[in-house]
Amino acid sequence: MLKRIVVVLGIQMFMLLILGVAIGFIAIFAGPTIGGVLAASEASFAYNAVSPFVCPEGTSLVAEEGASFETDSFDSAGGTSMTPTEVSCVGEAQVIPDMEIQAFAAISALAFALCFFPLFIPLGLISFLVVWRATKGMATKPSTAE
Repeated sequence: MLKRIVVVLGIQMFMLLILGVAIGFIAIFAGPTIGGVLAASEASFAYNAVSPFVCPEGTSLVAEEGASFETDSFDSAGGTSMTPTEVSCVGEAQVIPDMEIQAFAAISALAFALCFFPLFIPLGLISFLVVWRATKGMATKPSTAE
């Protein structure tokens, strides 16, 4: 029985490693993509969700649209109007400007976690059950080799 537990745990750790790498590879690309879309489409929701992780205590994350400007770097046929978003931590006594990178990194990390854990936990449990079932007959009979 001890041999079975050691073998099952070894196989299980290997399976969890493989699952973690595979799901992590998917989530590392999907997370920032989903985070960028979330920050662009639902900015107030996204910034409010990560405000406790980005800003110091007593401040909150505020996103304000800056002045609109024209650029021709995206479209050769004509310019594109862009409105940058200025993100800062605002409190009663202090304002911390230029928090765009930290806020987007936190939104991307949150989206990574939301992609990784809902896949990893159920697949890890299924993997455990499959390995446990596949090794069920192992080491239950004493060996009679002479």
